[in-house]
Amino acid sequence: MVRLKVLVSVLVVFFLCSCAGMGILSTAQSEFDSGYGLFSQGKYEQAVPHFRKAAEMEPTYGKAYLYLGRSYLAMGKFVEAIQPLRTAYELAPDEAKKETFNLILDALIGSAIGSVFGR
Repeated sequence: MVRLKVLVSVLVVFFLCSCAGMGILSTAQSEFDSGYGLFSQGKYEQAVPHFRKAAEMEPTYGKAYLYLGRSYLAMGKFVEAIQPLRTAYELAPDEAKKETFNLILDALIGSAIGSVFGR
């Protein structure tokens, strides 16, 4: 009988912990989805807070960092784009590293041009 109570208690704790983790990811996913919808409409400045919040909620959410950086690039904020793109690169699977690397180069070149020409 004691074993049954311990087993039930362990299962309840496990279930509650697993649900809590799913809530965080789904909320981060929800923030990302909101940002992506705005990004797709060209509303980059409005998308930024959603991507930032998704990344804060789930620090290993590489796609949130990628689109945060892409939003900054689209707004011409090259310096701001570098760090989220670097984080996205570090988190990206091997097949996505090339695309992310190219975006980092865009940000670096854009910021260098901006500093030379005072933009």
